[in-house]
Amino acid sequence: DYIEAMKCHKEQKEICLEIGDKSGYSKAVGNMGILHRYQGEYSQAMTRYEEYKKICLELGDKSDYSRAVGNLENVYKEQGDFPKAMECYEEAVGLGRELNNMTYLCEYLSVKANLLFMQKEYDNAKSSNKEASQIAIELQSQDTIFSTTIFKHKLRALENREEAVSKLEQMLIGGANEENQATLHYEIYKIQNSEEQRQKALELHQKLASKSQKFYYKKRIEELSANEAHAQ
Repeated sequence: DYIEAMKCHKEQKEICLEIGDKSGYSKAVGNMGILHRYQGEYSQAMTRYEEYKKICLELGDKSDYSRAVGNLENVYKEQGDFPKAMECYEEAVGLGRELNNMTYLCEYLSVKANLLFMQKEYDNAKSSNKEASQIAIELQSQDTIFSTTIFKHKLRALENREEAVSKLEQMLIGGANEENQATLHYEIYKIQNSEEQRQKALELHQKLASKSQKFYYKKRIEELSANEAHAQ
């Protein structure tokens, strides 16, 4: 429940302000930014992230600062400002390496790969995704292993669509959870432009949206529904 979550973070922010806990205050502000982004409230999210970043700088907290920079990238990317997004992720990746924080670095590299793909920088995207995948395997981070594997097949689809689809279908057979199934059907649809896959992806995202208020689901449903209208 985003309303309740936002209420809790606001209360935490006020308490931390009263007792002078600047670190706790910054984390509450950062979490509020995440909630705003999840609801598509980009202007409010940007304001929170900038405040979060500023406080992290004041505290000398490079780890949380890197999170703030990474979160800002998400907003820029979702608003279509790819140059600003890439600028943020170059900084975030650099900080991940400097801090030797493999969890953060893995995440930043994975998202950077997707950003490069969106800009058709396929060789650089492949390199970034490969490094993210290697780190994810070392960390046994199943979510990132899943996302980097899908990304590898998306790149393969540029040269051999049938092979890429076959690999993605094998992942479906492998017992993917509901959210991963929705992602797999979506990616297969994007490669094949198949009405059957579009419908499956739409139904699964609608089911997920009935359980969660994530703006991401809403955007995906809007895209899939709009494509249905174009097909008619």
